Amino acid sequence: MFITDGDPQETQQLDNGLDLFFPKAKRIRCGWHLIDRGWNARCPTVKAFPSISEFFERMKVTIQSWCYSWMKPSYCETKEEYLVSKFLFKKFMSNPSFVTKEPHKYLIATIMIWFKNNFEPHESNFCFYKRSKLL
Repeated sequence: MFITDGDPQETQQLDNGLDLFFPKAKRIRCGWHLIDRGWNARCPTVKAFPSISEFFERMKVTIQSWCYSWMKPSYCETKEEYLVSKFLFKKFMSNPSFVTKEPHKYLIATIMIWFKNNFEPHESNFCFYKRSKLL
């Protein structure tokens, strides 16, 4: 198993080498790069929301902790547990108490774009229930 960050040049070269020399090896993404670095690169910062800085920080910690929970043993160890947790996450993110207010609405929309485009596509590489079968 090889763990990489999000550098496309690195991953492409590694994938080519794995296919050629280690066909049974698996490449996965580093959880910290997916969550922390991905958030910093694609989500607004607290400076964009000075009027709701406390809300922003609570949301960031909650969402990042939730995403990390899918990567760790004893949280979501089966596909069913992961699917229930992901469903609850999406329900939480669509909570009318913050998706109907400005500027919460923009923040939540931006976070969901990050989740759908930059995090969720890698679930086959980070979900503990899938990764544990490779070990």
